[in-house]
Amino acid sequence: MGEGTIDGRGGLPIIGQDPPLSWWQLNDKTHLDGSMSGPRLIQTSGGKDFTLYKLHIQNAPKFHVVIGTSGFVVWGITIITDPTSPNTDGVDPSGASNGVIAYNTISTGDDNIAIKGAGPAIDNLVIAHNHFGKGHGMSIGSETNGGVKNVKVCDLSLDGTGNGLRIKSDLSRGGLVQDISYTDVCMRSVKEPFVFDPFYSTAAGTLIPYFKDIHLKNVHVLGGGASTFSGYDASHMLTMTLDNVIMDTPGTFDAQYATLTYGPEPVNFTPTGTGVTVTNNVTGTAAGRDCSAAWVTF
Repeated sequence: MGEGTIDGRGGLPIIGQDPPLSWWQLNDKTHLDGSMSGPRLIQTSGGKDFTLYKLHIQNAPKFHVVIGTSGFVVWGITIITDPTSPNTDGVDPSGASNGVIAYNTISTGDDNIAIKGAGPAIDNLVIAHNHFGKGHGMSIGSETNGGVKNVKVCDLSLDGTGNGLRIKSDLSRGGLVQDISYTDVCMRSVKEPFVFDPFYSTAAGTLIPYFKDIHLKNVHVLGGGASTFSGYDASHMLTMTLDNVIMDTPGTFDAQYATLTYGPEPVNFTPTGTGVTVTNNVTGTAAGRDCSAAWVTF
């Protein structure tokens, strides 16, 4: 904890490299998919009750903060790193439970926050009052095979991210993701506002992604964008409720095997596709969440 800076120097030449290359250049040079096992800047494995408070963290060779602890708080940190840097996730709970990630400012080259559920199961996370700049958004996955449940995301702003709210997985690492809520969210200049995708890659396997009991309330997209609402098949439907979810500009949608329930406040878009059903229980007339005070300067 403290007001200092931890600098991973991921964009600077590594001593002893000929020609001189940085971790980020090595990442691109060796693995175009960003999977090179470069060092993580901060990582906890096991233990209980970890606190990360106030620090400024930047330029990780790979992920910035990876937490594998039961009981943790990440509070008031700032992560600002070159948006072109490869695989530089901001904060990644990985097999971690009973945690709070709150009042943070994160702008980076990959997922701003990625909840990684390879195992043990992730349960009981609160992600509140955060601001995202560049990056790939608020993600769960792509590892979900250990299970992810009981995650609450509230009061989030996403300003210029590639993705907005995203759950991603595939057959090589799929599993059950359930009881996830997103409340009071503002997005602007986001390319893909909603991504619920069990076909994140073409990797083979038998671990079917299954996303259920997902809830969106008071979500305002200042603009449009391309969105995905997809379940894996008729036996693994995406089930979701949407309440006061508004896009200012019409978007495009890729949807299949999804059961969507609207209301009581309006939703102003309707994805269509194979196996998609929409139940409209709207009785209210809300005009969308007020995002005028949602933004910060990065």
